[in-house]
Amino acid sequence: MDDSKKGVVIRGFLVATERDRRGRPLEIAVETDDFQQYIVDHAGRGNELIKHLSEEVHVQGRITGTDYRGIQIIEIADYTIISTIPPI
Repeated sequence: MDDSKKGVVIRGFLVATERDRRGRPLEIAVETDDFQQYIVDHAGRGNELIKHLSEEVHVQGRITGTDYRGIQIIEIADYTIISTIPPI
């Protein structure tokens, strides 16, 4: 199997890695307990995750490559929200 296209299962928190001038997230990632980040690709179900920032998730997908910083990019096939942030 081509390692650059391998399936993965990851558990971690959704974090914004880039924001626009108004503070809106432009890019999100899943950050694991060991602080490894996986940039969420906009393809697949990735766009659905933006509304779940700071929540813990369990995601399944495939690694599609790396970004300019060397961080792996994951295309989300499925996900489960593990814990949510209560509304203020």
